[in-house]
Amino acid sequence: MKVSLKEARRIERRIQEKALRKGYPLRSSLNIYDHVSVQNEVKKAAEAAEAAVINTLDLIFTRSKIRRLIQITNENSGINSLIAKREKYIRILSVWEDVVGTYADVQTVQAIKGGLDTKLARAQNGTSEYSAAPNKVEFVAIAPEFNVTAEENVQTTQRNIDNCDDELLALNALTKIEIPSDVYQTLTKNGVV
Repeated sequence: MKVSLKEARRIERRIQEKALRKGYPLRSSLNIYDHVSVQNEVKKAAEAAEAAVINTLDLIFTRSKIRRLIQITNENSGINSLIAKREKYIRILSVWEDVVGTYADVQTVQAIKGGLDTKLARAQNGTSEYSAAPNKVEFVAIAPEFNVTAEENVQTTQRNIDNCDDELLALNALTKIEIPSDVYQTLTKNGVV
């Protein structure tokens, strides 16, 4: 059975959600008012527990096989390198957005000089509240030209991320993987597909 990578990921998720979360019964009980053969009921419960454990193990192996097929296909189709490229762009975008966001707090040279003069005058007056105050004036050290560059890079980098997203979407929908028949049978038996 051939499925897209997107569908293979859904199947992998469904195995986890539907099948593996059910668990397997290792304990059973008998109603005291049921008049049944205890030996037969214990035997049936043991068989059911054994079948559930084996089925759960089959599902674990099946999920592992599908995960491996997805990994191989991701590598062969270039998806892994595309994801790495997208993550790099996201980190770059974060830096440029920090520059643009910080530039919003920029002050003029006159405002910085005014802040320095005011602090210096207060410190020279010797007021007790300024004796322990820091003797520095902080300012944003970003030139307007560099902010323009940063804004352009934010847009360019966001476009690059969007392009990666589009390529990933297309590759996930169009790239097919072959699911072996034994895996397909296990999935069908458990109602996953």
